[in-house]
Amino acid sequence: MAYRIEILPDKALQILVPNESDVGIYTCTATSPAGFDSLSSKVAITGKPEMRVSKHDLVNFNSTSVRVDVGSVVKARLMANITILCQVTAAIPEPILKFFLIYDDTKDWEEKSSWLCCSIMRLDHVVSPRKKPASFE
Repeated sequence: MAYRIEILPDKALQILVPNESDVGIYTCTATSPAGFDSLSSKVAITGKPEMRVSKHDLVNFNSTSVRVDVGSVVKARLMANITILCQVTAAIPEPILKFFLIYDDTKDWEEKSSWLCCSIMRLDHVVSPRKKPASFE
């Protein structure tokens, strides 16, 4: 039975399906009666960002401050503070988060704009499921 991490017959270290717990420095040391030598390798794992998304729509005309997860539709009273949470998990290295305002002249007055949260990494990116800006398609 093969294990996820094992020393192979040729003395190589094999890590199958690496994850965050495998990140670190691995050192190989050779010893003999004449002395020893060692070299190290750094293992870093990259992971595609995953956003916490809510399809929960919030209608609150009473509060002066509302908070929702990205992906929600928010209807609040005029001059209310609105906080849209763009939370990303399972991303190595930590991604850059950006918000974009999407304005649509073809929609009714109360649905003309929406915000897009985008998580950008050197290797990959994820956008909230509403609508992608043209530059990401």
